[in-house]
Amino acid sequence: MIRYRKIYIIYVLFIILFTSACNTSKEINEYMREVESTNLSGETIDGIELGMDISNETFQQKYGRAKPDPDNQHYSAQGRKYDQYWINGLLLGVDRETNEILSIGRISNHPSSAENRVELGDSMEKVILEYGDHFYTYNDSQQSISVIGYVDHSNNLHLSINHSENRVIGISLSYAFDRLLWEK
Repeated sequence: MIRYRKIYIIYVLFIILFTSACNTSKEINEYMREVESTNLSGETIDGIELGMDISNETFQQKYGRAKPDPDNQHYSAQGRKYDQYWINGLLLGVDRETNEILSIGRISNHPSSAENRVELGDSMEKVILEYGDHFYTYNDSQQSISVIGYVDHSNNLHLSINHSENRVIGISLSYAFDRLLWEK
């Protein structure tokens, strides 16, 4: 049972992290383009910011060495231009050439927060109180995925909050458009 839960959690994390990035998510991209902008400048997850270099010595001293996800070769062969790494329970999407962090996500029982404003387990009311009511919603009942997302059009940022039973179960921060690419 625990094995299946881990597989489910990793699957849901993958969906959250990359719903805004994959070519197959045109519907979500449309929602993202239409929603009013929310200021997400300075947003981090557990202190890690988009744009940080995972190969930087200072980064490694502070956060440790990131471990490559075993599926990187498989997805690279399919045209994905970034790799995924695990660090302290976070899944990072990292540009293969520059080592720049393009996305950060967490779904786990570890304490985690977005800019210390929202944490796993918080109510959706708190999320809306912290970030406002300019968000899109996405629900996929077949996969039991419910997401609200905030987009900062000026800074090209996307904050995705996965929730179940009115509680935050996942947090993802990424560039909003055209950073997590697959070859066409």
